[in-house]
Amino acid sequence: MSEVTIKGWVAQEKNAFHNFNRQLAARFEEGIFRSITKVLKEYLKKSGKGRIAMPWGTYTAELVTKGESGNINVGWEPSKQFLTLLNGDEKAKAGLVQQDEFDPEYVRLVKEFIAYGFFDPDSPEHKEHAAKNKGVRLGDEEVNYFLNGYANVMATIAKDKQRDGKLLRLEINNGFPHGVFVFDYDEDEIKVSFVADKVFKQILKDDTAADAAAENDFTPITEGTRIETTNIESADIEDDE
Repeated sequence: MSEVTIKGWVAQEKNAFHNFNRQLAARFEEGIFRSITKVLKEYLKKSGKGRIAMPWGTYTAELVTKGESGNINVGWEPSKQFLTLLNGDEKAKAGLVQQDEFDPEYVRLVKEFIAYGFFDPDSPEHKEHAAKNKGVRLGDEEVNYFLNGYANVMATIAKDKQRDGKLLRLEINNGFPHGVFVFDYDEDEIKVSFVADKVFKQILKDDTAADAAAENDFTPITEGTRIETTNIESADIEDDE
């Protein structure tokens, strides 16, 4: 399990928020990515497709049927904001406009998870636990701040690891197996792609898997997809504490 994003996020925010520690960063990260999956699943149930824009890119999911069977196609495209963070000069970065509007349902979900460590705190099965697990309560502006900050974290990691002709594999799996961002370095630019973890995709397809994942049980789902390629490096950081 790579904790490179957790460590990078704490380092980035330590001057602004002295109490933003690893445990808090891990809760925030898990909430961010669980909420993406949950809101996409809700939209799939309503209309057969979903879309959610984040500062690092836009996720899409669509139900594709063939005969009596169906499959969920998951897509991702990097945002202009993220590509500017990766490739822009200082002038471009200085003029960068951060994302300031987010899907309201997503914002509600991420607030819930960060505050309680689970969704639906008012439900009968969670009421008792909700009273004992109150965490950080974020406002909308704080959600915006931390989501944009997370994009900066990923871009900083990618820039720090930049090696021409190499690939960097940044796996997001600290608490929730989201997937792998692959940064491709050439002479002129950094390109980035995303491979969704099988847990992410299966939750979109299967209510049983979603219920198990909500309880941190990923055993009903096959091991996540792994990228097999040559000349690839994992974004791991040695602990200096």
